[in-house]
Amino acid sequence: MHMGFLITPKLDTVSIVLRGTFNPAIFSPYWFEKYKIIASKAEDADVQLIHPEVVSFRTDWLSLSSDKNSFTIATSEAPWVRCLDLVEQTFGDFLSHTPITQLGINRNIEFPSTMEKNEVVGHLLAPKKPWGDWGSQISKGVAGNHGGMRNVTMEIRDLEDREKGHVRASVSPSEGNNHGVVVSINDHYEFSNVLSDSTLGATQAMETLSQNFMASMDRSASITNQVMKLIDEA
Repeated sequence: MHMGFLITPKLDTVSIVLRGTFNPAIFSPYWFEKYKIIASKAEDADVQLIHPEVVSFRTDWLSLSSDKNSFTIATSEAPWVRCLDLVEQTFGDFLSHTPITQLGINRNIEFPSTMEKNEVVGHLLAPKKPWGDWGSQISKGVAGNHGGMRNVTMEIRDLEDREKGHVRASVSPSEGNNHGVVVSINDHYEFSNVLSDSTLGATQAMETLSQNFMASMDRSASITNQVMKLIDEA
C-alpha cells in the first residue's frame, strides 16, 4: 500500500524523462499499437507532431514526446505504474540498445490552500527578515499585487541508491488567484559509464527505473505531505 495525502490534490502529474540518443521517428502511436505497448487505438490519438526529429502526441491517459536527445511520458491519471510499464516495455523489451545517460522520475502535485496560509508557510520556508528593509515590503499589496515567496527549491545529493544524481523539491504558489500550492519533485539519476560501454544501452536505466519507481512515488508523497502539514497547521 502506498502513501496517500493529508490534503486531496487538485492535480497530480507523474512523468518519466529519459535523456540519451533517440530516434523520434519510431515513436508514433501506430508503433506502440503494433507492439501492444498501449491499449488505445492509434487512430484515436491526438497527434501534435510526427517528424523525424520531433514527435508529440496524446492518448486517453498519457502524453508522449521525444526528440533526438530526450523521451518523456507523462500522465495525470493513476495508476502511475502504467508509465513504468510503458517505458520498461519500450526500452527494455524492444529498444534495449538505446543509449540512455540520464533518468528523471518527476511528480507535480497541486493542492488547495488560502492566501493567508500561503503567507504563513512562505514565511516559514523563506523568512523575510534576512532580506532587511526590502524584505519588510514584500507582503505589501492585495490580491494580484500581494508579494511573497514565489519558489523555494531544496536538493539532496548524497543518496545511496545512485552513483550520481539528486532529489530536488520545489514549492511555489499556484498560478493566478486560486491560492493553491504546487510541490514539484525531480528524482534524477545519471549513468556515467553508458557512453564508454555501448553494450549497456538502456539496461542500467531500466533496472534503476524498475527498482526505484514506486519508492520515488512514496518519497514524493512524503515530501508533499510535509508541506501539506505546514498548510494544515497554518
